[in-house]
Amino acid sequence: MDFSGYMRIEGENQGAIEGSSLRRGRRGLVNIHGFKHGVNQFSQSRNNLNNGPVVHQPVAISKEVDKSTPHLYQALVTKENLTIDLEWFRFDTRGEEQLYYKIHVVGAYITQLEQWMPEVKSVEVEHQRLMETVSVFYDEISWHWGPDGDTAFTTTWRGEA
Repeated sequence: MDFSGYMRIEGENQGAIEGSSLRRGRRGLVNIHGFKHGVNQFSQSRNNLNNGPVVHQPVAISKEVDKSTPHLYQALVTKENLTIDLEWFRFDTRGEEQLYYKIHVVGAYITQLEQWMPEVKSVEVEHQRLMETVSVFYDEISWHWGPDGDTAFTTTWRGEA
């Protein structure tokens, strides 16, 4: 794989929620196996586009069940306020791993934690074990591009920039 993703979670009550990554430089983070998020602007017609609401979908992260799992259930059940960083790395032309994309989420609350297991006889997913998808709503989200995050945009759940 030429890129990899990790999740860093800080709970208002639990503090840092540790994952099971053993990768040098990212030890204790949560490995991201899948990710989905969307922001939509609804409108009934092209002429009405500016009047349609901007609707944020929950951030959904797929990961292996790991040492963070009980803490994530605790955060869900106790409605704990979280700060979450999702970071993706890829190899540059020198073969060194470099941060290229980051999503920073503030005021996050887990709304769903769903465990599942891939079809074990499928070659494409035989390396995956017991998995889970964590879905979170948030107050504020920032998207950062580049190793220094110099291209960025921040908005709120209500679409306020």
